[in-house]
Amino acid sequence: MASRRYRCPILPAPGSADAPFPGAALEFRDPWSGACLPVFADAALTRPLAQPIVAGDDGRFPEMHLDPRLAARVGLLAANGSTVASHLLQPGGTPASPDDAGLFRDLAALSPPRSVTRLRSEGWATAGLGAGDYVSDRLATRELAARHPRFCAITANGRVFRLEATGGLLTVEQGGAWGQARGRNLVDDRAAFQAAIDYAAAIGVERVGLAQPGYSLWMSRRTSPRGQALRATDGHALVVAPGQRLHLIGLAASPSRLSFRMPGGGSFDGAAPGGHFQQIGGKVWRGGGIYLHAEEPAGAPGQRQVLTLERVILDGGTRRSARAAGAPGASGWDVTHKGVWMAPDRKGADIAIIDCELTGWRGETVYAPNDPGATLTVRRSTFAASSGQGLNPNGCRVDIEDCTIRDCRIGIEGWTGPAGGRIVRTRIIDCRGMARETGGAFALQGGVPGKST
Repeated sequence: MASRRYRCPILPAPGSADAPFPGAALEFRDPWSGACLPVFADAALTRPLAQPIVAGDDGRFPEMHLDPRLAARVGLLAANGSTVASHLLQPGGTPASPDDAGLFRDLAALSPPRSVTRLRSEGWATAGLGAGDYVSDRLATRELAARHPRFCAITANGRVFRLEATGGLLTVEQGGAWGQARGRNLVDDRAAFQAAIDYAAAIGVERVGLAQPGYSLWMSRRTSPRGQALRATDGHALVVAPGQRLHLIGLAASPSRLSFRMPGGGSFDGAAPGGHFQQIGGKVWRGGGIYLHAEEPAGAPGQRQVLTLERVILDGGTRRSARAAGAPGASGWDVTHKGVWMAPDRKGADIAIIDCELTGWRGETVYAPNDPGATLTVRRSTFAASSGQGLNPNGCRVDIEDCTIRDCRIGIEGWTGPAGGRIVRTRIIDCRGMARETGGAFALQGGVPGKST
């Protein structure tokens, strides 16, 4: 039987580039029972080594070989026997990086000495999904860990490690997102997405990456009363904080599809109360995909909120419908169901949509702010299958180029603000408008005002 050779890890000590901390040792245990596994000094697996295996005076470990059929939890120990780092070695797998600390959930069980300021996880909840580097620096405080438990860990000896963004980017997988790994729409990744957005704001990072081709996000349940519909932050999928600069970018080979669902995972496409929408004060509520919360009035000074969407698909999960039967908005135009939703009468956000598709929303696919100082920039994107409007600039400056708006009730409604704007090389297809009210392509002088719940 062919053995596999274990690559000897080295954790640098202060002031040294290639020596481990004093007294470093290794042990190999069964991942389930915790019992020690045999490790051998030769490829024939005939000369066992006593565990723990201690580094020599030169700071290096002897040659080690393992049975390739066995999984092993490899622990790197300090001189006092505490575990500094560990990782899971799968049967037949290649040993992980020397400073791997297992999964994110394993960090809390480690006791790294003060000389160790960086640990690397091989995944958040499973190996290969959400790996990242964690650092103990001035930002890694207990307060940060309490606010962002999906991205920070407090070790067994009381040290705090936080996820370090790589190249100015962190991913939703590093916050525990599963994507379609367990099946389409079977796992709700909303909490992981929101945690990533919030943590990015806390550490001053703008870019949040989506590494997989698909995710399911279930709306939060709305509990606020009917009169707070335009201001409440509950009842939506994702909320961007006032003043935050956020860039959501798909990193997979194809744009990442975000499939939005009812609380509990049901589809929005239907007219059954409780089954396809909530009822708040007797009115329909479905919720927005991305809600940009704002508190200051339009025109207020200071940093403007920024949202950039790149290579993503926001799928609201409904088909275009002209029906208005049942409760208002139940099966036709629903002003509570928007892809991107900016709070009206507040300081507006600069929104950029690049190489995206927004489809399947009962209301506007994009509801921009009525703040003439804000901008809506769109490039090479599609807006489709809306029972309401494809785009509603709502008074901000627009710059739209190389886009398609199709199968919506109205293509573009609202107005482009005192600063004007440009709409070039944009096709508006099969947008029928509303009888006796407005045409299908443009309603740039106001159109039909929606009524909020």
